[in-house]
Amino acid sequence: TILDSVGGGSVGENITVYVNATKGINGPVYVTIAGVAYTRELVDGKVNFTVSGLTARDYVISAFFMGNTEFELCNTTSTFKVHKKDTPITIEVTDIKVGETEIINVTVDSNATGNVLISIGSIHVYADLNKGRASVNITGLGVGKHNVTVIYVGDGNYNGNETNGSFEVTKLKTSITIETNNTYIGQPVEFIIKTSANFTEVVTVTIGNKTYHTF
Repeated sequence: TILDSVGGGSVGENITVYVNATKGINGPVYVTIAGVAYTRELVDGKVNFTVSGLTARDYVISAFFMGNTEFELCNTTSTFKVHKKDTPITIEVTDIKVGETEIINVTVDSNATGNVLISIGSIHVYADLNKGRASVNITGLGVGKHNVTVIYVGDGNYNGNETNGSFEVTKLKTSITIETNNTYIGQPVEFIIKTSANFTEVVTVTIGNKTYHTF
C-alpha cells in the first residue's frame, strides 16, 4: 500500500496524512485532497505531513508514486471525514425594573456563523452572529420572573447547541409628596401632589373623615 492512513477529526484540527510505501523507496509522492495537490519526499518508503483549514465534509484522498529505476509506479485512493465541531453557548441577562429594556447577549464559538433564536414566553427573536456574538433588546416585559431559551442550530462547520437563563422584572419604587399652603376658613385648599415619574394610578387623599380621589 502507498497510502497508509489519514488521522484527524474535527473542524479546526490538523489532518495528518501517513504515506507508507515499500521499504527502500525514495522520491516524490503526489497526494491530492479535494483538488489540492501536495508533493512530499518519501524516505525509505515513508512520509507524513499535516493539512489544515479543511471544512466539515467527506473527502477523497489519493496518492501517486511515479516509479523509478527500481520500483514500479503505484497509486491508491482512500476517504476520510472531517466532523463538525461542538460549540459552547452562553447567555448573559440582567434583572431590570419594569419599563426598562432587557439586553440579552449570547456567545458561541467565534468562528460559528448564522443566527440564534431567543425565546421569552411568546416572544421569539432571531439575532445574527458576528464573530460568535449576538445581542437583542427586549422591551415591554411585565413584572415577574422571565425564562429565556437560546437555540443555535449550527452551520456547515459547527453543531447546534442551546442554553437557558432567567431574569426578574421588578416594580418601580414609588415616592409621593404633598404641598399645600395655609388658608382661611371657607376658602378652598389647593394640594399639589407629586409622585414618581410614569405613575398613572389613582391617588387617594384623606382629610379628617373625608376622602378625595385624583388622577
